Amino acid sequence: SQVKTRWVTELEIDNAYFTIERSSDALNFEEVVRVEGAGNSTQTLSYESFDNSPLPGVTYYRLKQTDFDGQFSYSSIKMVTIGEKSGFTFFPNPTDNELNLNVTNPSNEVKVVIYDMAGRQMFAQIYAVDSERSKSVISINAKYLLPTGIYMVNASSNGVEHRERVVLK
Repeated sequence: SQVKTRWVTELEIDNAYFTIERSSDALNFEEVVRVEGAGNSTQTLSYESFDNSPLPGVTYYRLKQTDFDGQFSYSSIKMVTIGEKSGFTFFPNPTDNELNLNVTNPSNEVKVVIYDMAGRQMFAQIYAVDSERSKSVISINAKYLLPTGIYMVNASSNGVEHRERVVLK
């Protein structure tokens, strides 16, 4: 019913505050909560906050640290899954042939879109799956569809989206 975030600092210099941000697509983030920083500290400090109204399905979180002068930096993005909505796992990654998509609790169809790293759509397909089954596997013959490279694969079903970077060798 809630998502707990925890982080630790070893050193803080002119640290005004931290912001926990969330996103359903790992691109467009919104502020969830703001936590005051220590300003200046040479001690190890532990912080935590809660998202009391998390989004259903897959949500992406990141930590933004902001200085008194307005400069800021971000942590890496972490993924959290809430509830029994659809879930996705790509395997193997990296791959040199087939890219498999393991789908948990799908609706009747799963949409898969593959983008190159410049954001150009390289592939799009809607797959029919059996919604009576709790798990389905979709295989995409990536070797014959795409050249070697790094791609962003977006899968969606049942109102839940998952985006993941995939390497095609």
